[in-house]
Amino acid sequence: MGSKSYKAVRGDMPDPNVLRVAEVYQDFAADLAPLITTMAISADVPLVDSAFGKVQEGSPIAFQHPLPVSQIVICHVDAPPPPPLPLDNYHLAIL
Repeated sequence: MGSKSYKAVRGDMPDPNVLRVAEVYQDFAADLAPLITTMAISADVPLVDSAFGKVQEGSPIAFQHPLPVSQIVICHVDAPPPPPLPLDNYHLAIL
Protein backbone atom coordinates (compact mmCIF):
# COMPACT_ATOMS: atom_id res chain seq x y z
CA MET A 1 0.00 0.00 0.00
CA GLY A 2 1.36 3.45 -0.89
CA SER A 3 2.08 6.33 1.42
CA LYS A 4 -0.83 8.48 2.54
CA SER A 5 1.47 11.45 3.16
CA TYR A 6 0.22 14.66 1.66
CA LYS A 7 2.12 17.82 0.86
CA ALA A 8 -0.28 20.67 0.17
CA VAL A 9 2.47 23.03 -1.00
CA ARG A 10 4.75 22.24 -3.92
CA GLY A 11 8.36 23.38 -3.81
CA ASP A 12 10.42 24.66 -0.92
CA MET A 13 8.49 25.94 2.02
CA PRO A 14 8.06 28.29 3.60
CA ASP A 15 9.30 31.71 2.56
CA PRO A 16 10.09 33.58 5.81
CA ASN A 17 7.71 36.38 4.78
CA VAL A 18 4.84 33.87 4.82
CA LEU A 19 5.63 33.18 8.48
CA ARG A 20 4.75 36.67 9.69
CA VAL A 21 1.22 35.59 10.59
CA ALA A 22 1.13 37.22 14.03
CA GLU A 23 2.25 40.58 12.63
CA VAL A 24 -0.33 40.60 9.84
CA TYR A 25 -3.28 39.69 12.09
CA GLN A 26 -2.22 41.46 15.30
CA ASP A 27 -5.15 43.90 15.15
CA PHE A 28 -7.77 41.17 14.67
CA ALA A 29 -9.85 39.85 17.57
CA ALA A 30 -9.04 36.21 18.38
CA ASP A 31 -12.47 35.03 17.21
CA LEU A 32 -12.13 36.85 13.86
CA ALA A 33 -8.50 35.98 13.03
CA PRO A 34 -7.84 32.94 10.82
CA LEU A 35 -7.15 29.63 12.54
CA ILE A 36 -3.52 29.78 11.40
CA THR A 37 -2.93 32.51 13.99
CA THR A 38 -3.32 29.91 16.77
CA MET A 39 -0.48 27.74 15.43
CA ALA A 40 2.44 29.80 16.84
CA ILE A 41 3.90 30.32 13.37
CA SER A 42 6.65 32.88 13.47
CA ALA A 43 9.68 33.94 11.44
CA ASP A 44 11.65 33.69 14.71
CA VAL A 45 11.27 29.88 14.89
CA PRO A 46 14.11 28.13 13.03
CA LEU A 47 13.41 25.81 10.12
CA VAL A 48 14.48 22.15 10.17
CA ASP A 49 14.68 19.51 7.44
CA SER A 50 11.79 17.07 7.02
CA ALA A 51 10.65 14.57 4.40
CA PHE A 52 8.68 17.47 2.84
CA GLY A 53 11.51 20.02 2.94
CA LYS A 54 12.04 22.81 5.47
CA VAL A 55 9.40 23.13 8.23
CA GLN A 56 9.34 25.01 11.50
CA GLU A 57 11.12 23.36 14.42
CA GLY A 58 8.60 21.77 16.79
CA SER A 59 5.87 21.39 14.17
CA PRO A 60 4.01 18.07 13.94
CA ILE A 61 5.47 17.55 10.45
CA ALA A 62 9.00 17.80 11.87
CA PHE A 63 8.22 14.91 14.24
CA GLN A 64 5.91 12.79 12.09
CA HIS A 65 7.89 13.07 8.84
CA PRO A 66 11.56 13.55 9.75
CA LEU A 67 14.27 13.53 7.13
CA PRO A 68 14.63 9.89 5.99
CA VAL A 69 17.61 8.08 7.49
CA SER A 70 20.10 6.13 5.45
CA GLN A 71 19.10 2.59 4.45
CA ILE A 72 22.74 1.47 4.35
CA VAL A 73 23.47 -1.44 6.69
CA ILE A 74 27.05 -1.95 7.85
CA CYS A 75 27.93 -5.47 8.98
CA HIS A 76 30.78 -5.63 11.50
CA VAL A 77 32.49 -8.95 10.82
CA ASP A 78 34.58 -8.78 14.02
CA ALA A 79 31.60 -8.16 16.36
CA PRO A 80 31.06 -10.78 19.07
CA PRO A 81 28.06 -13.09 18.66
CA PRO A 82 24.88 -12.26 20.60
CA PRO A 83 24.42 -14.11 23.90
CA PRO A 84 22.27 -17.24 23.83
CA LEU A 85 18.83 -16.43 25.17
CA PRO A 86 17.29 -17.26 27.52
CA LEU A 87 20.30 -17.32 29.82
CA ASP A 88 20.78 -20.67 31.51
CA ASN A 89 20.04 -20.77 35.26
CA TYR A 90 18.91 -17.14 35.40
CA HIS A 91 15.89 -16.29 37.54
CA LEU A 92 14.45 -12.97 38.63
CA ALA A 93 14.92 -12.29 42.30
CA ILE A 94 11.69 -12.33 44.31
CA LEU A 95 11.56 -9.47 46.79
